[in-house]
Amino acid sequence: MTTAAARNIVKNIIGTSTEPLTTKEIYQLSVKKFPKATIPKASKPVITYGNPRLKPKLGVERKEPPSPPRPNHPISSMIHLKQRILPDLVARKELVKVHTRRPAGGVLQALANQSSSKSTATPTDPSTVKMVDAWVWQFPKPSQPPAKNDKRAQAALIPKIPQTPNEPEP
Repeated sequence: MTTAAARNIVKNIIGTSTEPLTTKEIYQLSVKKFPKATIPKASKPVITYGNPRLKPKLGVERKEPPSPPRPNHPISSMIHLKQRILPDLVARKELVKVHTRRPAGGVLQALANQSSSKSTATPTDPSTVKMVDAWVWQFPKPSQPPAKNDKRAQAALIPKIPQTPNEPEP
């Protein structure tokens, strides 16, 4: 279950960024920019019977899974962001995941370098910057064509010819 608060945090982070962000960068910025965000009381799940005990598997006692690092934050963990919030935004057609090549280290390292060395800013030689492949999230472009492997979206682009019965002309 995703909340509107979590979706708004992700959209705010991507909207204020100058370039597309990876999932890790979105999570780190959500914790950094919105440390005091909490889940609205109406959207918290209510557990009335408690969590059932995990059954032992082949005589081995199973441990409880770890709790999320920020249980009261709208983006409680990286797993929650990856498995719930981002797929929900993709289903709502508010975000797309694209492949790109970008400098190693990403946006967070660039921000850290800018803040730590404002007075000794030296231009970097583009030939020495290591480029890496990255999957990043961004808002969809208005005229972005559908992916080649998306057959439903491709079919929607094909103009439909109205089927009318052949009537003889008078």
